[in-house]
Amino acid sequence: MPGKTVIVFSLPGAFTPTCSSSHLPHHNELYSLFAQHGVDSILCMSVNDTFVMNAWKAEQRAENITFIPDGNGDFTRGMNMLEHAC
Repeated sequence: MPGKTVIVFSLPGAFTPTCSSSHLPHHNELYSLFAQHGVDSILCMSVNDTFVMNAWKAEQRAENITFIPDGNGDFTRGMNMLEHAC
């Protein structure tokens, strides 16, 4: 996103206990504070397909976060983090 300030974070998996109860909701809740500091978007990546990510976003009511599926783990593998995500 040229000219934009973006927060990108990755989580081990959708619907996992800590990610669902703490990590994801906290980023969603802090959106207004991040925006005050010039952040334009918050992106969440996880090794799940788009259907799971969409269901998780709806269940979490995470309207301030854009979800990016890495269903095949290609990006995560490229970052040498796949073994840590599963």
